[in-house]
Amino acid sequence: MEQELKAATGFITDLLNSMQDGFVLLDEHGRFARTNPAFCRMVDLTEEELIGQTVPFSFWPPEELTNIQAAFQMMLDGKKATFDLTFMRRDGERFPALIGPSEVRDEAGNITGYVTTVKDITERKRSEHYERFRSQTLELLAGGQPLQTILDAIVLGMEALSPTAICSILLLDSTGRHFRPGAGPSLPDYYNDALYTLEIGIGVGSCGTAAVTGERVIVSDIATHPYWAPYTDLAARAGLGACWSQPILSSTRKVLGTFAIYHSHPHTPTAADILVIEQTAHLASIAIERTQAEQAMRELNDTLEQRVAQRTAELQDREVWLRDAQRVARLGNWRWDAVSDAIWWSDELYRIYDKQPGTLPPTYEEDQKNYTPESGARLTAIVQQCLRTGESYEIDLELSRDTSPRRWVRARGEALRNDRQEVIGLQGTVQDITAQKQAEQKIMSLNATLEQRIRERTADLETINQLLVEAKQHARIAETATLAKSDFLANMSHEIRTPMNSVIGMAYLVLGTKLDPQQRDYVEKIHLSGQHLLALIDNILDFSKIESGKLLLENVDFTLDTVVHSLMTLTAESAAERGLRLHVDIAGDVACQLRGDPLRLNQILLNFVNNAIKFSHDSVIHVRVFMPSANADSCLLRFEVKDYGIGMTAEQLGQIFQPFQQADSSTTRQYGGTGLGLTISRQLVQMMGGEVGVSSEPGKGSTFWFSARLARAGVSKPGGSAPVTTVGRPEYHALQGARVLLAEDNLINQQVAAALLERVGVKVLIAADGREALEVLKHQPVDMVLMDLQMPVMDGQEATRCIRANPLTQHIPIIVFTANAWADVREQCFAAGMNDFVSKPVKPALLYETLVRWLRVDK
Repeated sequence: MEQELKAATGFITDLLNSMQDGFVLLDEHGRFARTNPAFCRMVDLTEEELIGQTVPFSFWPPEELTNIQAAFQMMLDGKKATFDLTFMRRDGERFPALIGPSEVRDEAGNITGYVTTVKDITERKRSEHYERFRSQTLELLAGGQPLQTILDAIVLGMEALSPTAICSILLLDSTGRHFRPGAGPSLPDYYNDALYTLEIGIGVGSCGTAAVTGERVIVSDIATHPYWAPYTDLAARAGLGACWSQPILSSTRKVLGTFAIYHSHPHTPTAADILVIEQTAHLASIAIERTQAEQAMRELNDTLEQRVAQRTAELQDREVWLRDAQRVARLGNWRWDAVSDAIWWSDELYRIYDKQPGTLPPTYEEDQKNYTPESGARLTAIVQQCLRTGESYEIDLELSRDTSPRRWVRARGEALRNDRQEVIGLQGTVQDITAQKQAEQKIMSLNATLEQRIRERTADLETINQLLVEAKQHARIAETATLAKSDFLANMSHEIRTPMNSVIGMAYLVLGTKLDPQQRDYVEKIHLSGQHLLALIDNILDFSKIESGKLLLENVDFTLDTVVHSLMTLTAESAAERGLRLHVDIAGDVACQLRGDPLRLNQILLNFVNNAIKFSHDSVIHVRVFMPSANADSCLLRFEVKDYGIGMTAEQLGQIFQPFQQADSSTTRQYGGTGLGLTISRQLVQMMGGEVGVSSEPGKGSTFWFSARLARAGVSKPGGSAPVTTVGRPEYHALQGARVLLAEDNLINQQVAAALLERVGVKVLIAADGREALEVLKHQPVDMVLMDLQMPVMDGQEATRCIRANPLTQHIPIIVFTANAWADVREQCFAAGMNDFVSKPVKPALLYETLVRWLRVDK
C-alpha cells in the first residue's frame, strides 16, 4: 500500500510539473498547501515562499484586493465560477490570469481544501485589445479621417496596449532618401528633428536601415548595436534602450516609411510582439496608400475635369474649324439612311449646289437634275454597285449645263453598316473641283507649248554639258596647279632655308669673334637682315598654306611652361637690346598639362611679343595668361600681351588684322614688316576655336589678346612631345663633354652646326648621310643625334628607323635638323621615331635648350 501511495504521489508531482498553467492547492483555511512550477514562474516566487501564506497574498496588486476577496468568498461559499483577475510579479509587473477554483471534499463530504488552475491570459487580452484597437483604426479609415489623425491614433493606441513602450511612425519624403514627419507624440521634438536631417541607409539606426532594406530591424540593446554607434548620445538623451523597426510596405512592396517601438531598457520582442508590429505596420500602410490613392483620385478628377472642359472647347473649335475647312475646300458631306429614308446634308453641300442651307434635302430623283444626263447615269450605276457590293466609290461629275460657267464636283461614297455588317445606307462627300478642272484644261493647253520649249531647252542643255566638261578640265588643271604650288613652296622653303642657315649661322659665329666696330656693325646688319628675311619667308609660306587650306594644327601633349620658356628664350635678347623687360604672369588655376599645337601657340605669342618689342622702348612688356572657363575635357585660355609703346588710333585698329596691312605707311617705313603676322595669328586662333583682338590708345601702348580652346593632356606617348621644362636661362654648361652625331650632307651647314656646338663644349661627330651615321654609331658612343632629312644614299627618316630597330642604339635621342618646316613633315618625323624638331636656319639658343632638355631625359 505504501508503494502504491508513493507511485501515485510521484505521478501527481510529475503531472503538476508538466502543466503549462499554474496550479494552487489551499487547505480548508485558505492557506497555500501546494503549487506547481508554472505558477511560481508566473509570480516570480518560490513554493517555499508561498506555502503557509493566506489568500490574499502579495502577488495581487492593491487595486485588485476587492475582487480577490469577493472571488475567495465565493470559493468558500462553495459557489463555482471563473474569474479574470490581475496578478503581480515580484518586480511589480501586472499580468491578467483566469482562475477556476473548486472545493476538495473527503469521503464524508467535508471540505478539506480548495484547488484552482491559474491561466496567464496576457496574450489573449492583448489580442482582444489589439482587435478593438484595429477595429477602431479601420473605422477611422472608413470614416475618411485625415492621415495625420489615423497615424496619431495608431501610435497612441499601440502605446496604450504596451504602457512601457513608445511608438513612432516615420514617412519617406518625395525623394525616398529622407524621413518626414509621421506620428511620434511621445518622443522629444529634438529627437524627431534629428531624424529628419538624416539620409536613410544601412547603419543609420534601426529605422534608417529598415527603410533602405525593406526588412524588419530588431535592436534589443541600443548601447551595444553597431547600427546605433553614431547616435548613442542622442538615444541616451531621449532615454531609449531598445528599438524595433518594421518597414511600412505598399501593396507593391515599396517602402512608404517605418513603424518603430522603443523601450527605455534593453528588451527583446516575443513572437507575439513581432506579429503585433507587422499588423500595425500593415494598418499604417493601408492608411498611407488610401491617402495617396485619394490624393491621386482628386488630382485625376481635377485633371479629368480640365481635360473634359478642354476637350469640349476643342470639339467646339473643331466644329467651327470643320465648317470653315469645308467652306475653304468647297467640300460638303451627306448621309442617307435607307431604313428610314432620311437624308442629311451639311451646310457647305447646300452651297455647292446653290441651295439655301437648312431647307429640306432633295430626294434622289431631284438630285439627278443637278447633273448632266451622262454624269447622272454614271452616278446611278456606281451607287447601285456600292449598295450591292459594299465597295466605296469616287467619281467626277459635271453639273447641269444650265449653270454658267461649267462646273464639276468629285463625289465619294461608302456603305453604312449596322452591327451585323449589313448595308443600311450610304454616306459620303462632294467637293467642288471646278478650279481643278479649269487648271487641268489650262495645263493641257500649255503642254504643247512646253513640249516645244523642252526641245529648245534640250539643245541648250547639250551646250551647257559641253561647257561643264570644259569646266571640269579647267578644275583638274587648277588642282594640279595647286598641288604644284604646294610642292614648289615646300621645295622653295627647303632650298631657301638651307643657304639662309649658312648666312645666319655664319654671321652668328663671326659675331662671336674679335671684330673691330665697323666689322661688327656690318656683320650685325647681315645677321639682322637674314633674320628679317627668314621671318618674311615664314610669313609668306604660312599665308600661302592658309589660303590653300594646307595649314594643319598638331594635336600633341605639351606643357604651358615649355611654351613660355621658348618665348622667353627667343625674345629675351631683342628685348634687352631695346632696354625692355619681359614680365610673365600665369594665373594659379591655369591648367599647365595641355594637348594641342604648342608651336603654333608659340608662333602667335612670339608675333605679339615681337610687335610689342618693335614698337616700345625703355619699359615693361607684360604677358598674362588666365583661364576664363574650363570643363573636365578642355579649357579656354586667354593670353594678353601689353606694351607701353606708340599705340594706335581707332582707324588703325580697324585694319590691323587685314593681310599686308600695318598701322600706316609711315610705320612700314620706320619699323618694317610684311603685314602678314597678325593676319596669320588671327587664322591660327580661329583654328584653335578662339578669338583675337586688340585695344590701344595713341602714345599709351597696346594690348593684343587672343583665346584658344585646348584639350587637357592625356598620357604622353614616346616621341609625341618634348619633355617638361621650367622658365629660366638654359644651363649650357650641361653640354660640356657631350658627344653629338651630326648627320648633314651640306658642307657649309656642317661647318655652321659644328661650330655652334663646339662653342658650348660639345664633341661633334659628322656623317654626310644616313648610312654613314649608322656606321659611326657602330663604333662610336654618342649622347644624341642631330639628323637632317634630305640626304643622299639614305635619308634621315630611314636612318632613324634603323637606329630605333637596333637594341644598342634605340635609346639615343634623335633631333630633326632640317630646313623643311611643314607640319606634315613633322608628323612623319615623329612617326619614324624622332624625339624633337629644330628647323633651319637654326636659332642657337633654341638649339642649345633642346640639346640640354634631351640630354637630361637620356640621363
